[in-house]
Amino acid sequence: MDILKLAHRLTGAHHYISSATTGTPVEFAAKLGIAESHLYLLIAVLKQLGGPIAYSRSRKTYLYTRPIAFKLGYEEVKEPQ
Repeated sequence: MDILKLAHRLTGAHHYISSATTGTPVEFAAKLGIAESHLYLLIAVLKQLGGPIAYSRSRKTYLYTRPIAFKLGYEEVKEPQ
């Protein structure tokens, strides 16, 4: 898979998970434009990166179990003076 496509999908998944608006796995996969089987791999990657992700059966959504930020990319650092 293209690294940029993966980054886009991870960021998109984080957006839906952080707002607890994923819906069921089938709905979530459709929102991301991927197969349900690929969704489970994507969630596994997010968990490997430290994402505290759980699925709420009562709310029918994936969510974070604690507040979390997801950053992918570079951040400028100030040089010591």
